[in-house]
Amino acid sequence: MKRLALGAVLVVVWVLLWDEPTLGQVILGCAVAAAVLVLLPRGTRSSSGLTFRPLPALHLLVWFLWQFVLSNLSVARAVLFPSRWVRTGVLHVELRSTSPSLAALVSNLTALTPGMQPVDGRPDGSALDVHVLSLFDEDAARRTVLRLEELVSAAFSPDGVPDPAPASEDQP
Repeated sequence: MKRLALGAVLVVVWVLLWDEPTLGQVILGCAVAAAVLVLLPRGTRSSSGLTFRPLPALHLLVWFLWQFVLSNLSVARAVLFPSRWVRTGVLHVELRSTSPSLAALVSNLTALTPGMQPVDGRPDGSALDVHVLSLFDEDAARRTVLRLEELVSAAFSPDGVPDPAPASEDQP
């Protein structure tokens, strides 16, 4: 079932790469997806030990697209009114996971978001430093990166086990 879902995702990506979808592109996309699935080794784990989960990955995609829209609006506002909306800064974010693979995914998705750019990270994957274009609320920006990490962890958790939620800071 997972390979079928992966095949469907590959077909959708193939069709989206072209100017407009046609029946021929869908058929060719099915052929390309079939070839990729035949060439890929069976198994759910990648060499990095991450497991792909389609439904949480879809949730990640929807959340990320919404954040992408909001970020583009924020960047447009900053371009139009730089003296009012540009307040750059570098934010240090301690990640809950210590998986370098998950940290790399979080870093790459953060880099795709306008107005945020990872500038450094720990090799063990436990923290990221992110440059933010409009850093007016450090806690909100930190929560955004941590929410992204949470969604990435649910969609691609290492060894098939999502990272546990961190304990509340109020507890001893």
